[in-house]
Amino acid sequence: MEKDLSCIIEGWDYDPDDFLNNVRKIIGKDCQERIQLRTDLGVYQMETTGRPDGKRPGGNESLLAYYLAKAQEQQIKFGAEGNIKLNEQDIANLYRESLQYYHRRICLFTLKEFELARKDAEHTLMIMDLVKKYSISKLAVFHFEQYRPYMIGEKTRAIGLHLLERKDYTSTLRAIQQGIEEIINFYKEYNREDFVNKCQQIRFLKQWQKQLRKEWENDTSMLSTTELSLEEQLEIAIRQENYEEAARLRDMLKGQKERSN
Repeated sequence: MEKDLSCIIEGWDYDPDDFLNNVRKIIGKDCQERIQLRTDLGVYQMETTGRPDGKRPGGNESLLAYYLAKAQEQQIKFGAEGNIKLNEQDIANLYRESLQYYHRRICLFTLKEFELARKDAEHTLMIMDLVKKYSISKLAVFHFEQYRPYMIGEKTRAIGLHLLERKDYTSTLRAIQQGIEEIINFYKEYNREDFVNKCQQIRFLKQWQKQLRKEWENDTSMLSTTELSLEEQLEIAIRQENYEEAARLRDMLKGQKERSN
């Protein structure tokens, strides 16, 4: 069996200036699609679904799934008192799994596989939830929780980019607002509202909101009104200060509601 990787990376040099050039999809010998990430010292190869390294801890899709199954098993046996306890080694293993999902997620963003990127972000958030609930170490909980605003931002970005592929500005703006509120609620939970205005993820999401509203104004002039709901048309008319059109749309909405009642 050939062990030298030179034949694999030959002609595919690491690009420190453009990450896009360091990610690709390949078809394996088993005809299954895989993701490769070029680094300065070699290459990572990852499965496109399930755990990136392809392992199945305890026959489960991931280590997260393994521990969730264990927790459920304890609750079935002992009811509300049933619990698992995550020790130092468990936490270390979960951290390594979250790193694997991080590497795949940044590749998925590059490949514009936004729905898969969302799933990987949610996987890491679920690991954080698991550690918060079952870890015997408060320090371990803090270690994971400090990254929660970042992960909420990553999840929100994936959702938004997926929605934008079909130019669904309304749902995208709503998803961004939900992401912002989720981060704010996180800080409120820990009585650290003073962090809200300092949070890079919130600043990024608000700037994205502002940018999308401008793009939407430019885009919607090219759309047929049949592609937009009356509420969306009204929002556009108000932002464009077309008050006559806004009044007409309000009357239509009022009539629509009266008929439905």
